[in-house]
Amino acid sequence: MQQTEFGPAGAYIRWTEAAGDGPARVHIHGLGAASGPYTAHLSADPRLAGRRTLFVDLPGFGISDRPADFGYSLEEHAAAVAAVLDAAGVRGAEVVGHSMGGAVAIVLAYRRPELVERLVLAEANLDPDPPLTADSSAIATWTEEEFVDGGGFAATLERAGWRWAATMRCADPLALHRSATGLVRGTEGSAAGPLLLRGGAIWLINVVIFALAYWELDRGGPAARAAGERDVPDFLFVQMQSPDLAPPHWEPVFFDYLYLSFTNSTAFSPTDVMPSSLWAKALMMGQSAVSLLTVVLVVARAVNILG
Repeated sequence: MQQTEFGPAGAYIRWTEAAGDGPARVHIHGLGAASGPYTAHLSADPRLAGRRTLFVDLPGFGISDRPADFGYSLEEHAAAVAAVLDAAGVRGAEVVGHSMGGAVAIVLAYRRPELVERLVLAEANLDPDPPLTADSSAIATWTEEEFVDGGGFAATLERAGWRWAATMRCADPLALHRSATGLVRGTEGSAAGPLLLRGGAIWLINVVIFALAYWELDRGGPAARAAGERDVPDFLFVQMQSPDLAPPHWEPVFFDYLYLSFTNSTAFSPTDVMPSSLWAKALMMGQSAVSLLTVVLVVARAVNILG
């Protein structure tokens, strides 16, 4: 058995190893489980023999420590496994994740790609909207206090089959509940910073796409505008309303439409450029609605995370 520190000071994650050659194989168990009972027997299988194999117990489960000030989210579990691989000198491993371990393995591969060469997922928890009948969802329906001290853990043990209950009894109830909650929540939007960055990217893409639409559709497009095929504008720019403020024969360029799109997305309404045709009004109204919906949803989710 080996161990290395993770997360809170003085907390250790532990694993056992089977000696062998070639790229290491790493087993990550599921919710309420432990590597020994669920995967250690695989090292005796002749078809899998000869490879260095690590059997990791996630924080809060099996023989690993169970600190109360640890979040037990998918990201934190993945960081703990990364600490194991760093301590063991493993790179380019074949990571085998079962159930919740599959979700942890995916996060590990995404965050530390140099550690993972190959992913093997067995019954991985990948459903973004798991039914309440799922084990993790059922655990997550309890509040943390109810599950740990109010009978939720005991009720879950009674409902679980004997095999799962046998290892679940060795798990810390707090770690079990937080892991289940983190599994149901997933990783999307679990941190306010990345969520705001993604929301900003979506908003910026909205600005650019609508700017291109305005540029391509106004008075038949840039070629038609240059040829003067249509005199009636779909968008009335300030230079058109006050020709004395513009150079002779002024025509809008793409940046003018980008400015129009940007101001419409920030003000949720026309500013100094007015739409004059029905399609222009409808397009600007649609852009304002998309921009407003993006801002409201992203900010609301970020506030929920920070709160």
